[in-house]
Amino acid sequence: MVLEGLHPQRDDAGLQLEQSLRLEAGEQEVAESRSLAQHNIELRRLLDEEQAAYKRKLQAYQEGQQRQAQLVQKLQAKVGQLLKKETELEQERLTEESPNELENALIRLEEEQQRSCSLVQVNSMLREQLEQANVANAALSEDIRKLTADWARARGELEQREAQWRREEESFNTYFSNEHGRLLTLWRQAVAFRRHFGQLRAATERSVGRRGAGMGWQDKGSPFSYPPFPLQRSGGAGAGGEPSPSLLGTISSRLAELTAALQQLRKEGGEKERAVQALTAQLQKMVSVCRCVRCTLHTKAGATCDAQRTPGTLHAGCFAGSLSCSGAVSRGGAGIACRAGAAAPDAAGHHPGAPHSQHYQPLRASVSPPAAMMLSLSLAGSAG
Repeated sequence: MVLEGLHPQRDDAGLQLEQSLRLEAGEQEVAESRSLAQHNIELRRLLDEEQAAYKRKLQAYQEGQQRQAQLVQKLQAKVGQLLKKETELEQERLTEESPNELENALIRLEEEQQRSCSLVQVNSMLREQLEQANVANAALSEDIRKLTADWARARGELEQREAQWRREEESFNTYFSNEHGRLLTLWRQAVAFRRHFGQLRAATERSVGRRGAGMGWQDKGSPFSYPPFPLQRSGGAGAGGEPSPSLLGTISSRLAELTAALQQLRKEGGEKERAVQALTAQLQKMVSVCRCVRCTLHTKAGATCDAQRTPGTLHAGCFAGSLSCSGAVSRGGAGIACRAGAAAPDAAGHHPGAPHSQHYQPLRASVSPPAAMMLSLSLAGSAG
């Protein structure tokens, strides 16, 4: 009678578990999509700003070079005019006979010569500056070419990684939805079996009460407790109410099946735990690789790596975030817990991204009917 009163509470618990699993799966997908979009936008914005800054510098150097070239041309024209004027003055000096005019012409000639010397010095200095500007301009052009090539290569790698992470994310979502559906199916089977088991136990207790005979049985080596089996008199049973050999054989075979199912369930749980540990280690390696790649790109571009300023975050280029997933099978039932760590802008390595579907092949072991029966019996025993 107590078990009949607990059935509605168990059904409500099953429905609440199903709703919570669906909500968690939806929130994880939304968080991963937003994180990936923010990483892409931030990386593209940084690359566009760097390219625009280098273009502005190159344009400023080119304009300065043009101005210096124009100034040199003007100075050369001025020197030519001075030389021409000097020649004219010499001719005037030769043609003039007046001593005063000759002295004045010599004075003017000396002044013009001094001015010409100063202009020649200025011209040579400007030529040196122009050569230095040309060298600097060539170096900047080479740097811009290298940066453009590095940027294109990094962008291609980023697009490839993004496509790979998207494929892995789709495979992971497919796998997780399949696992979610399988878990819900197993839970429904467990609830139905538990309800049927309660009804069978209540009918057995009523039958035993009416007949006035019963037998209690419990496996001391197992963590589960089982209800008593109905004892019915058969043609070969003795007059003292002892169970028949066929009933004892049925009990022994059922005990062997339940023990084998328990061992199988524990074995599957151990395999899944080992697979989850291996996936976690592989994900950490991928995050480390993504950080190293991003730091290398920032070093080539002459920028400071964000990881040195904020050592607890990920780079903006390694979106994919990082993703950590842990699955565990408890001894009293089956459960899967997954948490998606939204990659903060620091750069992670696939990543972000989600693990590939082939990594989850060891987790796709189907639960056998004896294992499902053992799971239902354990739930019924713990709730009782």
